[in-house]
Amino acid sequence: MHISREEALRLARKIENQFNSNHMILFVGQNTSDNLLSDYVLRLPWSCVFTTRRDPDFSSLFISDQRTVKEYSLDNVTTTPLDRNCIPILRLYGVEGQTNESGEDDFLAQLGFSSSENIELNKKYIGLWPKLLEYMNQMFVIGYNSSISGDIPINDFARGLYHVPDENVTFFDVSEDDTMLISVAKKKHFPYYQDNFSEILSIAPEYSYDISSVPIDSTVSNVYYINGKATAIDDLDLVQTKHFATLLTDKEVYSIRPQGRYQQATYFLNFLNLSSSEGPQWYGYLSNTKYYF
Repeated sequence: MHISREEALRLARKIENQFNSNHMILFVGQNTSDNLLSDYVLRLPWSCVFTTRRDPDFSSLFISDQRTVKEYSLDNVTTTPLDRNCIPILRLYGVEGQTNESGEDDFLAQLGFSSSENIELNKKYIGLWPKLLEYMNQMFVIGYNSSISGDIPINDFARGLYHVPDENVTFFDVSEDDTMLISVAKKKHFPYYQDNFSEILSIAPEYSYDISSVPIDSTVSNVYYINGKATAIDDLDLVQTKHFATLLTDKEVYSIRPQGRYQQATYFLNFLNLSSSEGPQWYGYLSNTKYYF
């Protein structure tokens, strides 16, 4: 079922707010042609891009006058790959024509295997998802179909998303026949739409984003929000005030994740019991949690 124009407009506005507040990650599957990657989508301030496409020119699509890219294919990622000014692009299956230094690809080629049969999924990159998508960061998945040969097998996709917080991934261009992908999305409470991501964004007037509004990696754990925009504070500043004040940051909110209704109810009850009976009580609530803090 496709969503209505009113629903698409609300979703587009929500996406705009998410870009202002969080690191946003794009996943581009094999089923995504350059025509589906509109100029508007390419210009969005992505903090990271994962792709199973192997064409060498893919990364250059995201280069503009305001930013460049850093491509990862066979290399290990030694830093947190979140950067709007130099977008990390992680190739889950490498780049067409690229060979590793171990000589394995040459050996397989001598045995008669084609280059497409030589490629292997880089599961280390998938293993980054839980860390990158903690707190309120989001990943939008476009052009993935579990039945497409050469894309991530659905069991590897599901395994990589298992430790990702519920609702932190959204699927677009989902085929109604892709029952396995829909099952994964429902199990993890990931929103999914049959609609095209670019078409949804085109419903709303083009928005001008402030790249500097998202905190840099070194302070990403101490994120809080002012008027809906994310900002960050240094650890030293928090230490100086810890004896009389606590800042409700994403790190504090997600320090404990109660699982199941019983733990959630107990967690909230303990909070009430430990609160001052005479002084003011305070709490925070996040839309993608089912408990109060």
